[in-house]
Amino acid sequence: MATVRLHPDAVSFMAVCGDLLLSHVAMNQHLLSNAHNTSLDSTSRLLFSVLDGNDQVVAAVVVAQVMNRQSFVAANIAGALSPDAAKAVVQSAREENASLVSRVSMSMGGPASRQAFASAFLDAFPGVTATPGLSAIAMELRGDCALASAAPGGTLQRVVSGGDSTAGALTTDLCVCSSALLDCLAAWNVEFARDALGSVSAPPSLDECRETLREGPLSRGDLYVWHVEGEGVVSMACVGRRLLEIGVSLSLVYTPPERRCNGYAGQLLAAMCSALSAQGKRVFLLADASSRFGTVRLYERLGFSNDGEYGDIRFTREAQA
Repeated sequence: MATVRLHPDAVSFMAVCGDLLLSHVAMNQHLLSNAHNTSLDSTSRLLFSVLDGNDQVVAAVVVAQVMNRQSFVAANIAGALSPDAAKAVVQSAREENASLVSRVSMSMGGPASRQAFASAFLDAFPGVTATPGLSAIAMELRGDCALASAAPGGTLQRVVSGGDSTAGALTTDLCVCSSALLDCLAAWNVEFARDALGSVSAPPSLDECRETLREGPLSRGDLYVWHVEGEGVVSMACVGRRLLEIGVSLSLVYTPPERRCNGYAGQLLAAMCSALSAQGKRVFLLADASSRFGTVRLYERLGFSNDGEYGDIRFTREAQA
């Protein structure tokens, strides 16, 4: 019989679940990020461990309000979550804060754990429907990056603005973010969202992407581009999150259609991965499992391993009459 424990803080949670979570960082990057997000307190985050009859940790669950609106909440799950354990977690979450679950993303455990949680959630909250969401592949770089020694066809540059931050930044050439470049990168962000998320949600607007880039990767010094002489900026990527001084996640990898098939994204990622590995960081990411552009194959050629499928289920409440 599984035992579900609610933890008061990330320290207690990691003391119990750390071995499970850190052994598969690529699968658990969202969970770890939400567990250690200092802007979240007990009213917007619940931390659960699930133990079997021998007091061995079999699953870890974080339910967190990750955006400032009631309609976007993530329950990240690591490990194997049985139907009985899923019911116990949902019941405990409901007793603590019934509004804290409307979208669920799960890592290890695959479809069976997602289905167990979804079934328990639908039983607990009448008037809610569930729809499969994004499907991705969790990947981590193992060893040296395969393209790191290839003859470079361009230059890795970090995009900087007036409020540039250099903490943790890679040593690269600098690229000043002009208004025109920001417009270009924001337009790429829109298309990236359309490619990666178009099957489950509408992409953000150009203005939203400008603001997101300014307040996010640009303000942190985490946005990088590949620059080719005579061509200009041809590809972009960013450091999405840093976890517990262990490693970093890469995201927002995009090359516009007219620049593809030249190896620009591969060279950009190879340069970033080599620099991050030199800092002693593990590098991981989530790759679009259904990409039309061979995204998973590209990362495998770079030296990333497939750690398993990551997916989510989106919950919506029926409109009240």
